[in-house]
Amino acid sequence: MQEAAHVFAVLPADVPDTVIWRIALDSGDGLVTKDEDCAEWLRLRQPARSVLRHGIGDLKKVELRGKVVPLLPELVKRLQAGQALIEEF
Repeated sequence: MQEAAHVFAVLPADVPDTVIWRIALDSGDGLVTKDEDCAEWLRLRQPARSVLRHGIGDLKKVELRGKVVPLLPELVKRLQAGQALIEEF
């Protein structure tokens, strides 16, 4: 089972993206985002975390889960195969 937490559930809404990135690095968690920043950081920074970048807009956690859960088996397979950035969904 894949666990997830919305950033605003654990951090203030005004937390900088750099702090989110550092927390992901330290925890080993991947990121699901609509922002290009994290995808660009993955390309430029080492070490890096896995990033799933979606183009489906601002969604509540339950809405995002509804879009992502059906795709999880394929997304996890691609991440386990070493693909660090997925932007197609």
